[in-house]
Amino acid sequence: MCHALYIEDDFITALLIQEWLSSEGHTVDWVTSADEGKRRLKETHYDIVLVDYLLPETTGLALIQELGGANFYLPVIMLTGAGDEKVAVEAMKSGITDYILKSQLTKNPKLLITAITAALEHHQNLQAQQQADIALRQSEELYHQLFECSKAVKLLVDPLDGKIIDVNTAAQNYYGYSKLRLRNMFIWEINMLSQDEVQAEMQLAQEEKRSYFRFRHRLASGEVRHVEVHSGPFTASHRVLLYSIVHDVTDRIKAEQALIESEKRFRLMADSAPMFIWMSDMEGGYVYLNKVRLAFTGKTLAEECNDGWTKNIHAGDYQNVVTTYQQAFAKREAFRMEYRMLRHEDQMYRWLLDIGVPRFNDMAEFAGYIGTCVDITERKQMENQLQQLLDQQHVILNNIPMGIVFLDEKRRFIRVNQKMEEVFGYSEQELLGESTTKIYADLKTWEFIGETAYPILQQGETYHTEQLMRRKDGSSFWCRLLGRAVNPKNMRQGALWNIEDTTAKRQIDEKLRLAAAVFETSSEAIFVADAQQDNVIIMINPAFTEITGYQASEILGQRPSVLAVTAYHDDPLHEMHLALQEKGKWQGEIMNRRKNGTQYPIWISISAIKNNEEQVTQYVSIFSDITERKKAEAVLQHRIYHDELTSLPNRTFFLKRLEEYLLLSQEHKTQLALFFIDLDHFKWVNDTFGHDVGNLLLIDVAHRLKQCIRNSDVVARLSGDEFTLILPNLSKTAIIKVIAARVVNALSHPFQLSGHSLTISASVGIAIYPQDGDDIQTLLKHADIAMYNAKGAGRNNYQFYADHTIHSHKITR
Repeated sequence: MCHALYIEDDFITALLIQEWLSSEGHTVDWVTSADEGKRRLKETHYDIVLVDYLLPETTGLALIQELGGANFYLPVIMLTGAGDEKVAVEAMKSGITDYILKSQLTKNPKLLITAITAALEHHQNLQAQQQADIALRQSEELYHQLFECSKAVKLLVDPLDGKIIDVNTAAQNYYGYSKLRLRNMFIWEINMLSQDEVQAEMQLAQEEKRSYFRFRHRLASGEVRHVEVHSGPFTASHRVLLYSIVHDVTDRIKAEQALIESEKRFRLMADSAPMFIWMSDMEGGYVYLNKVRLAFTGKTLAEECNDGWTKNIHAGDYQNVVTTYQQAFAKREAFRMEYRMLRHEDQMYRWLLDIGVPRFNDMAEFAGYIGTCVDITERKQMENQLQQLLDQQHVILNNIPMGIVFLDEKRRFIRVNQKMEEVFGYSEQELLGESTTKIYADLKTWEFIGETAYPILQQGETYHTEQLMRRKDGSSFWCRLLGRAVNPKNMRQGALWNIEDTTAKRQIDEKLRLAAAVFETSSEAIFVADAQQDNVIIMINPAFTEITGYQASEILGQRPSVLAVTAYHDDPLHEMHLALQEKGKWQGEIMNRRKNGTQYPIWISISAIKNNEEQVTQYVSIFSDITERKKAEAVLQHRIYHDELTSLPNRTFFLKRLEEYLLLSQEHKTQLALFFIDLDHFKWVNDTFGHDVGNLLLIDVAHRLKQCIRNSDVVARLSGDEFTLILPNLSKTAIIKVIAARVVNALSHPFQLSGHSLTISASVGIAIYPQDGDDIQTLLKHADIAMYNAKGAGRNNYQFYADHTIHSHKITR
């Protein structure tokens, strides 16, 4: 939406246009004269100007020319009642963005909206271009200062072949190579990631909206360091390069890995917690119950849904539970309640403490509740026993693992146990006779507990809550308070309070909630196998079902091998089992089979979970379907290294393989031959028969060349009608002449192409390592010279480069 200034002396026209633009969300200020328009432009910021051609005492064209003409800083659309071609041309020359007849607007009001949108976009593009020009000049001036003088490691890399074009002094110091050596290296000589891993990291960075990539770089010393590489395009001499800034993050990565491992151990421990863990939707129905809860009620998740879970609640607690649950859902508030529920195993009622907190999705929308529930029957029984003991005035306080406080009717300390002393830091002597205000966070909280708790205690009921309390050293912490009157009919006998430090428990509850949420919402498949029960699957998440097609009822109790394609003793499953036995973890790529029988590749990580006796109890596996990634990588790999027309290796592949073969020849002290092959009169074929026939000829030439070489040799198409051969691992030079003769003879035979019989020839230049050169550039140069000498010798022959003597080998047809 834009803010427009409209200069128009016609009242009716102005109102119509104001109404049209306002209906589209634009804001329009209307003035009737040129002078008023100039004043408004000085006082107010506008995005665009609409001006009538004929104005009182002047014209819209004259007004824009007065304001700066083509240099006026806003886009301008001129509206006129009569079409005048000369006026339109003059308007455009003066910098007016568009020229519209009012009669056209009457027929199509949307025309003005379209014109405004186009004018604003054009204006924005002009501004962006101006800013880019200024930035370019500044960047060129600052390049050497920012690049060479910077303490950050900086590289300029050719994105086409990965060659390092330039480095700064910081890069030389960091990698341990000289600048000259670095400028003759390719980036993959430093980067330890494979091409597949590089592509995977780039995809991950895009998904995570990162402006950098995470790689592992090897220094000259052989040390491998973790780095973050910030790269962007940089144009130099009409050539686009990658400007990369490298930051060493090895120490940070190690710290992060340690943190991840710590979090993983916690989550796995939380998943095995001996308590009920549940999750509900926004309507209050259960969407998840862990196995402990289902075993307790003896029901399935489907039977527990809706109000099925309430049928096991004790009749005396039913109404309170339902009311608490409904009220919490209505207010989106956390709740805590205690109630009795029938246990399936022995048909006995057990007391449960149920705590639920609201959960929200990524859009901060309420999505239901997640909660934990623990059996507190023993605690309830203990409270009853304490009540009886208090009635008999025989309380064995120090044997109870929680703070016990006996207060008089004025809430003063009469007796505390040892746990109470430990929790609050006071000795019993320091508390006796003192008011309980000493242990509350503030006076207001103390008064609130008195007003709410004691009416309940007088009714003979137990009061329970959680409050922030204060230790002797002034620190605050969360406590669960449980109070009960010794004799509700006579409050002078005082009250007994249980005080339990719940700080750690609250932290654990929160972590359990997070762990359960991650398990349920993860986009990766997760399953847990019981290591002590023949490794059967005991838990899966929704993503597991989505990827494999197996529902929980179909896969629980099955072994993971039902998913695998390869046999136990085949790689990499054999490697996986060995790693799990030795290290307790493994990750890698294997083939899986879905429920429908289709096979697909996955990336899987498996970790062993041990108990306190260091025995493996479960295996947790996380995997994702990498089918699409594998397909994309294969296609990309082929495109990077192969010629699209002939499917032969391209220049990039050729240079990479030539470098590898040279290193092998140096290591094993063998010879290597490099052929440059140029088709004679190929231009004549294109000019005479067309490029389609020329392309067919190149395809056929590629086929014949492949038949001339050995399995270990490489044939590549460099460009156009230029081909090359690499003959590695030569112990004798005789084979070079044999293959050269094959090539010249093979290409001299007629080609049958689209009804045409064509005869061409080839000029072949040959350079041999090491006598004709011991590096790539020298061999390429000498093979090229030998090829041109072959052309000079009459074509249809091959020639060797040998110092300054060229031996011609012409083939007679």
